[in-house]
Amino acid sequence: MTKQIEQTEELQRLKTLIYFVRIQDLELSTRTYNGLRNDFFRLSDLVTSSRRSLLKMTNLGKMSVDEIENLLKSLGLEFEMKLPDEVFMKAERLKNKAEQEWRHRRRMFRGSK
Repeated sequence: MTKQIEQTEELQRLKTLIYFVRIQDLELSTRTYNGLRNDFFRLSDLVTSSRRSLLKMTNLGKMSVDEIENLLKSLGLEFEMKLPDEVFMKAERLKNKAEQEWRHRRRMFRGSK
């Protein structure tokens, strides 16, 4: 029974981590963050990506991808995780909301010039 409770608590911790942690809140170098910030909004975007797809990105090199991989490992996560549908749907909603907020702020900034 205790093992099942521990597994449930661990799953809840991972869900919370994946739902709510934004890329900008992770302890990444400036170079790595700048390479990610236009395409990745939440931790869920990273854990569902592959190492190979990150290496193909223009602004990310091997050292940056190694940094990301080490960070994921320290959190008990890895690349290409299969998230339960409920986690994936929640993460997609958060990502869409973040994109809408970013577009709104961008329009407001352009309008203030």
